[in-house]
Amino acid sequence: MMKSFTDIKAPMKRSLLASGFMLTIAFALPSSDLYARPLSLTGGALISPNKPILCQRELNQCLADNESLSEEILDLSTQLLNLQNENASLYSDLLSVNSEVSELQTELATCQNQVSSANDGLVSLQSELLEAQNQLNVCNQENEDLSDKIASLQNPLIDEEPQSLTFNFASIRRLNQIARRIKRGKSISEKSLIKNIKRSRNRVKKLGNKLMIEFDINAELQLKKK
Repeated sequence: MMKSFTDIKAPMKRSLLASGFMLTIAFALPSSDLYARPLSLTGGALISPNKPILCQRELNQCLADNESLSEEILDLSTQLLNLQNENASLYSDLLSVNSEVSELQTELATCQNQVSSANDGLVSLQSELLEAQNQLNVCNQENEDLSDKIASLQNPLIDEEPQSLTFNFASIRRLNQIARRIKRGKSISEKSLIKNIKRSRNRVKKLGNKLMIEFDINAELQLKKK
């Protein structure tokens, strides 16, 4: 059912009125002035015959530009996708490098602990070496002392035997004097007698032990020389 003119809303009324007025002016003017001077209600000129061609050209240019922009957008999208893939690859490489760095840090800590233990062991070995060196020095000194003693005992009859024999003869003479006094009937205290006997016995015992030691050393030296 068609609406009456009064039922049409105001904006549409103005549009219809403007269209009708423009058509009335167009048909009222001469044909030569149809595209030259007609004016619309808004003050604009009517479309010229060349205007659709220009619009078509602009439309074609816009379509061409749009197509070119579409290709650029597609190219940029492809580049963006490639960059995203490269970024993902680099991120994966970064995670791998971080893992390797973590492993290297663990190995470095282990090596540092081993170096610390080795240093402790080196300090301990240095202490043991110093102690061994001291013991070696003591042994060398003892060897020198023994060498001197062996050298002094290689010919004991020249240096020590006369003194020892003299000492022994003195003890024997003392005992002879005591014996003669007893034979003569002279008194001598028992304490003095026991003291002299013990003294002489000890001297003879020491001399015998010394002679035995010297005899053993001389015999051993003779065997080594052979």
